[in-house]
Amino acid sequence: MPDALKKLVLIDGNSLLYRGFFAMRALTTSAGQHTNAVYSFTMMLLTLLQDQKPDVILCAWDMGKTFRHAEYAEYKGTRKTTPPELTEQAPLARELVQAFRIPTVTAPGFEADDIIGTLAKQGEETGYEVIIVSGDLDALQLVTSHVRVMTTVKGVTDTVIYDEAKVEERYGLKPDQLADYRALKGDTSDNIPGVPGVGEKTAATLLQEYGTAENVFANAASIKPPRIQAAIAANEAQITLSKRLAVIVRDVPLPDVDLPALDAERVEPDWQAVRDLFERLEFRTLVRRLPKTDQPDNVVKTVDDLLDADDYDPFATDAGGIESKPVAVRELVAANWQTVEAGDDASVQTMMDAVRRANRVGVHLDVTEGGVLDAKLRGVALATGGGDVFYVEVGEALPAPSEGREGAKAEQVGSPPSLPQGSLFDEPDHAPIPSLAPPSPSEGEGAGGRAILKTIHEDPKIRKVCHDQKTDAGILLCHRIAL
Repeated sequence: MPDALKKLVLIDGNSLLYRGFFAMRALTTSAGQHTNAVYSFTMMLLTLLQDQKPDVILCAWDMGKTFRHAEYAEYKGTRKTTPPELTEQAPLARELVQAFRIPTVTAPGFEADDIIGTLAKQGEETGYEVIIVSGDLDALQLVTSHVRVMTTVKGVTDTVIYDEAKVEERYGLKPDQLADYRALKGDTSDNIPGVPGVGEKTAATLLQEYGTAENVFANAASIKPPRIQAAIAANEAQITLSKRLAVIVRDVPLPDVDLPALDAERVEPDWQAVRDLFERLEFRTLVRRLPKTDQPDNVVKTVDDLLDADDYDPFATDAGGIESKPVAVRELVAANWQTVEAGDDASVQTMMDAVRRANRVGVHLDVTEGGVLDAKLRGVALATGGGDVFYVEVGEALPAPSEGREGAKAEQVGSPPSLPQGSLFDEPDHAPIPSLAPPSPSEGEGAGGRAILKTIHEDPKIRKVCHDQKTDAGILLCHRIAL
């Protein structure tokens, strides 16, 4: 049996930082520094080091405008301005990569995708198994028999790895046809124009028959229906331009990158620099898990310790009291996710039993964007700490009940009648399980879900833990639920 190939991991720094920013609610330090994107980036990096154990790892970054902007001034022209809360975290992510002594690669005039495409080709030719880590599906065109793409599904630690078979399963096309696919259908994210009237299904069908965008144009006279034939025939120049914009370059000049040399000269992370950064960003749990010395004996064990959840208590505080500063909380993937519907008596009973057995319950609201009075509650996730997460559906984009915004505001300011009364030290019995019968039409969609949540949230014997309790309490109060 042949020896396993060495592993090269290539990180698209910009795409992961961007994905991490939107994957996690806002986190700030006591000084007001936003940290949610760099925290998500940190967890992805640690997970990569633990799971992949690369022989060589590099991180590529964008450097402003590229040759694509020179060819097509509107390239990426429809993108919104990057939020300043994200922009301020970019230097921190670069500092993190530097502290882990991961080489950073940039190239003026090229995107991180082009750098990664070039290094992936070099790595495969040199004999490495290549893993590309990106939040951007454009990288799937780089997949080969020895190059795979790990991309995020949800957040930054829930990932999927694409090989040739998985790409073909998703698109019905081979990886090297995906640039042609984007050229024909267009790409709204990068503002790459497509052929008018050609969508995803038509583009895939044409490429399954003709192979490339050039062959599609060459056979335009044979294409049906006539409107697609006419659109293809009239847009040769645009198809050619769009494909140039969509193709990832694989021959970027990178004279300073020598993969075998990097493999031979691997160095450990600068753990003191990592500690200093974590302390500055107030990642307290991660700081406590760092080695006491600057040069631990085993980097793999150190990373494992950082990610070890066995003794991790996300509810713990540093001083034994209420933690008023943001606490770094690791994103955990639930072992058993269950959706609970109000009309399903068995699933409701299972959830209620699990919640009442738990010492405390983590609460996360699934809401639309907006403030306390504007956000619409779609559902609530409840984590019992034993590997079970229950999601109670309330209703898609459900507005606050009957009185509307004005009534909700008035109730938030006053004392809601549903707040539990009596001494803080009373030990009342658990509230009864709500009626599981479907709500009447007058109660509106989601009333059954609200009844279940009301029972749980207003039961003082069930301890609840939230990331942003003030905001969550306000949103729940607008739905007649007291936290």
